Amino acid sequence: MTLSPRAPRRCTVARKRPSLLRKTQKTTRRRVDHTTPLAPDLQDRETAFSFVSRLAAMNGVDTAGFCTDMGLPFTKMIDGTPDALARLADLSATDVEELRRWSPRYLGNREHEFRGNRLHAKAIKESTVRGCPACLREDAEAAPDSFEGDMYIRGHWLFRPVTLCLKHHHLLVPLWAEANVSRRYDAAARLAEIAPGVWAGKLDKELRAPNPFDEWIEARLAGTPTESWLDQFDLYAAAHFCELLVPRHLGG
Repeated sequence: MTLSPRAPRRCTVARKRPSLLRKTQKTTRRRVDHTTPLAPDLQDRETAFSFVSRLAAMNGVDTAGFCTDMGLPFTKMIDGTPDALARLADLSATDVEELRRWSPRYLGNREHEFRGNRLHAKAIKESTVRGCPACLREDAEAAPDSFEGDMYIRGHWLFRPVTLCLKHHHLLVPLWAEANVSRRYDAAARLAEIAPGVWAGKLDKELRAPNPFDEWIEARLAGTPTESWLDQFDLYAAAHFCELLVPRHLGG
């Protein structure tokens, strides 16, 4: 696929430090009656760190600087701290409950709460961020003015036992690995770096049909009861048991 480059649109944003507004999203750009001049729409299952990263990019600044200027430490966004998410929701005119819905919340002692489940960091905050390249291409196809378009990170991709995109039947693949936490979760910046490879199909793998384990994990994360005997156990304990018992459930 050949994409013709377009000159970026210039826009002066009323901030202490005027900056260029890069057209990196096709999402509706609405004016917010708070501090942030422009805000994207929160996408389905998008994490708070992904959203604030796209918000910063839409306003033409880096994520860390934007969060500092707005009184929103990026580490608190990554940790899903309730007061930080409430502040972000206020700045972007976004429903705070929607922001919280798919954002892991750090509880301390390397434990997180996610979708009503208590999870260890190794299950939800690995140094490698994974995703479905077909989903990312679909995001970008809706915003053809740039390589990265409207790509974003889905919350369920973070949970290690999730290995398959049920929409495209594509394995979740490593998108990037980064030891530095702030760089790891600066989603807009990292997605911009890998976008050419996503478009070129360099991350594509063979498709496979979902198995009962994939469907059970999805149902548990979505809050849908199943008839499986595994429902009586904590999510991670049950999922990890299946990983150890039947490694092929991982789709490898």
